[in-house]
Amino acid sequence: MENSSIICDDITDLCVDSATSTVFLSIDTFCLILHVINIFFLKMLEKSKRTAYFWIVVNISICDIMTCSTFFLAIFCELNKRLITLSVVGARTFQVTVTIFAFSSFVARNFVLAIGTYEWHISICHPLQVESNKIVNNMKLCVGAAWIISFVLLTIFILTDSAEYCFGEFGALIDKPNNQTKVAFAGSITTTFITSAICLSKVWRELQRMQSRNAVYTPDDLIVKRSAQYIRVVSIALYLSYIPTVMSAVFNSVDVISKSIRNMIRWIAYFYMTVSSISNVLLYFLMTPGYHIQVMKLLRLRTPTVEPQ
Repeated sequence: MENSSIICDDITDLCVDSATSTVFLSIDTFCLILHVINIFFLKMLEKSKRTAYFWIVVNISICDIMTCSTFFLAIFCELNKRLITLSVVGARTFQVTVTIFAFSSFVARNFVLAIGTYEWHISICHPLQVESNKIVNNMKLCVGAAWIISFVLLTIFILTDSAEYCFGEFGALIDKPNNQTKVAFAGSITTTFITSAICLSKVWRELQRMQSRNAVYTPDDLIVKRSAQYIRVVSIALYLSYIPTVMSAVFNSVDVISKSIRNMIRWIAYFYMTVSSISNVLLYFLMTPGYHIQVMKLLRLRTPTVEPQ
């Protein structure tokens, strides 16, 4: 028998939109598998080919793997039906755990991406400072700090006031976080967005200047052109990714908006994040010079003629 004390409204809310959740979980599973495969291929690259941004890509994939895994466990209908038959302590422990991992991995991903855009900014706009820049030369340490800070802070904030957490349409994912979590989440999104926007805008302008210097492209110029295209696409995707996330967070905090609209915006945000995560892997595969050829080599589908940059 279910525990009514941990159900938001009615037990039917757990699977009220089973078609939407099934489609989402299917895409989420594909995203998870794709990132695992991507990390496998990235790890197969020679160490000499692993640039500073290589570790950013690896850590973003790790963040996305954690996010996809926690979303699957949190939203999977049949699992949640079993969880609500457990004791309140058992069900809430699971709920708090997946919430911590979901929020922390998302926040960590934003910080890792901000560090990556800063590395782009220094490498392209200030190449003479690369050797002396402490952040660029300590990328692993900075990324590790982003992970630790995200998990420690979100764990503290989420656990501060968890008495009102309940299971609903999104399974174990909490419907309304406490105020501390909202402030931390909003602060992290604002900080990373501003950092990424400033760095990417400067990189974009510098790459445009680099492309306009020569009428005839050399191999290095072609790499710059491809990098510019990749950064432009990533920039647009980054800016667009904040729209459904911010809308979902704002709408979810306004009680006058109907629950159906709030949930619809939240589903859109989840779908967008998952599809965006998939597209990032595909873009990196297609637009990173030599990487797709290296993958083909590992798959023994063709003999490479260009080494990954």
